[in-house]
Amino acid sequence: METLDFEYRFEFENGHEEIFQVKLDPETLEPVDALPDDLPEWTRLEFCQCEHCPLTPDTHPHCPAAARLVPLVSRFQDVLSYHEINTEVRTPERTVNKKAPAQSGVGSLMGLVMATSGCPHTAIFKPMARFHLPFSTAEETIYRVASMYF
Repeated sequence: METLDFEYRFEFENGHEEIFQVKLDPETLEPVDALPDDLPEWTRLEFCQCEHCPLTPDTHPHCPAAARLVPLVSRFQDVLSYHEINTEVRTPERTVNKKAPAQSGVGSLMGLVMATSGCPHTAIFKPMARFHLPFSTAEETIYRVASMYF
């Protein structure tokens, strides 16, 4: 089965790189990579469960959104949000490069990860993942969300 592949490559001024691969099932838009077995305590559903969350610890011991964010959080925990980095994003349709604060590239990747994480409340954005637009502006995002809704 072919997957829908997205690659985020973060290049720091000191030459260090962080590369994230997001592979989705093209039919369901579910991540094909399994979650790690050793998830941190802060990902447990009971740790800080959203008030409106319909999941239960019996069926979901870990928050799906938090669990999917673990690699991003662990690899960026020492990066300041305002540090300028170069981010290259490869999607099936295009390659985009942008030199910007780390929060810009990380935020773009988080949008893709959250939409496909398995969280019932972010699942509404899952179809947007198929047409992921890295570094979209607020205006572009509003347009895409409204278009998808209608």
